[in-house]
Amino acid sequence: MVFKFAQPWWLAAGATLTIACICLRYFWYKPTRYTYPLLHFITNNKLQASSWWTRFFYWIKILFFLFLIILLGKPQFVDNKSKINVEGIDIMLLLDMSGSMACVDDLADIRSRLTVAKKEALSFIDQRQNDAIGLVLFGRYALVRCPLTLDKTILKKIITELELGQPSEDMQSATMLSQGLITALRRLQQSKAKSKVIILLTDGTPSPGDLDPKDAVAIAQDLNVKIYTIGIGGKDGGYINDSIFGWRQVLSPINIQLLDYIAQST
Repeated sequence: MVFKFAQPWWLAAGATLTIACICLRYFWYKPTRYTYPLLHFITNNKLQASSWWTRFFYWIKILFFLFLIILLGKPQFVDNKSKINVEGIDIMLLLDMSGSMACVDDLADIRSRLTVAKKEALSFIDQRQNDAIGLVLFGRYALVRCPLTLDKTILKKIITELELGQPSEDMQSATMLSQGLITALRRLQQSKAKSKVIILLTDGTPSPGDLDPKDAVAIAQDLNVKIYTIGIGGKDGGYINDSIFGWRQVLSPINIQLLDYIAQST
């Protein structure tokens, strides 16, 4: 058990200020003195205020001020011998940010596919407190939104604030699923963890021009990365809310066959 201050610079600044104030009080400060005709009479009759109480409250203020300075330094005990059991798993969340994720699959529950995917991602993070988790987004292109980290607070904040059109409107105009997988795989390429995992959340319908999913699967097999797929969507497509015609169905069904192939192959 080691005692230390988390913010010693604040402690040093406060101590310096305190010493400066004390020096000012005793060496430079000159209080105003008043002379009264009845001063001798008051002194002889012991009518003056008690100087003991004055000194007492003065030092109480000094001690209180010193206590606040110590708190600014954030005193803490650190147990350097404590251990946290971890499983040694590095996990990349791969989240679909294409336009089809704006669809609603059940008019009785008008949450978009992206909203459902975000909820599942946040729930998963809460269950993996001791594993490093990162985040890759994909649409027309793929990007690493958060590298592998143990800071679940910042990761959950990033996911919570995600909206379609971020980081750009152009991103949601296509679904480059295989490119997203390869981007996540590259992040796990140098990982020394005993287990490496990708969690893919998508409606599983790549756009024309995407790489062959077999290439991404082959890379995952070479790197010994397991890919778990979570399909978000309905078999018959989804609905979008048109500002003129209201809810209308669009052809964006979930690609179960592709998601099964990716998961079973890895």
